[in-house]
Amino acid sequence: TRNVDLVIKKKDETTGEALKGAEFTVYKMQGGQWVTYTKATWNDQYKEYMALNLKETDTENRSFKVVETKNPAGYTGTWEHEFTAEKEGVVTLTLDATNARKTGQITITKTGENNKKLSGAVFEIKAAKDIKTAGGTTLVAADTVVDTVTTDGNGSAASKQLELGQYIVKEITAPDGYVLDTTEHAVTLDDSHTSVNVAVQNQKNAIVLQKVSKNDGTVMEALRSISGMMTRAMIKRRKQITMDGSRLMV
Repeated sequence: TRNVDLVIKKKDETTGEALKGAEFTVYKMQGGQWVTYTKATWNDQYKEYMALNLKETDTENRSFKVVETKNPAGYTGTWEHEFTAEKEGVVTLTLDATNARKTGQITITKTGENNKKLSGAVFEIKAAKDIKTAGGTTLVAADTVVDTVTTDGNGSAASKQLELGQYIVKEITAPDGYVLDTTEHAVTLDDSHTSVNVAVQNQKNAIVLQKVSKNDGTVMEALRSISGMMTRAMIKRRKQITMDGSRLMV
């Protein structure tokens, strides 16, 4: 008789860590078609998947096929392998199977009043905490800036592909004429949320005009508060107005 002990070593394709949580289905040939035969089970001691004592008498032409029918959490990819029971006795067949980690993307939508789309806003994306593989390898350390993006004419910006994990999105440069939004936006990328949008709205700059003595800088009179615009008188005299800190010198 010819029997096979199947051993599958499942690893992260970049770190080489053994991956638990996959599912491997073994098929046999019956009536010229592949039908389910058994499952390969995880062996925690050896960190491998095993399907033992696959019998040649249970299949046609001594043929078998093993398929990865479920990826480990956070991973993607397909894998299968066909084999036959060729040698007398029990033969151990060891196969290597790798998976790539899933990645995600953060998009940002930037608007002003009346949902006006704003370009030129710069956002920093950093890891909120250590991002690790299931095996514990640190992929991105906490507080690491993983990307910096700028909104385009549609008020939109998209990050590069990021490791799944928790992130903080924060505006570091506001669009011209708008107040910087210092809110830290928490974002989680995971198996179910590989594309997440963050909507951020800005307020226009508020300018307070004061009449100031040019001799000693004493505030003489508050003129008015405006938001994102100039009065007609200011426009006529704009060449005579200079900014001193947060005050306008008239």
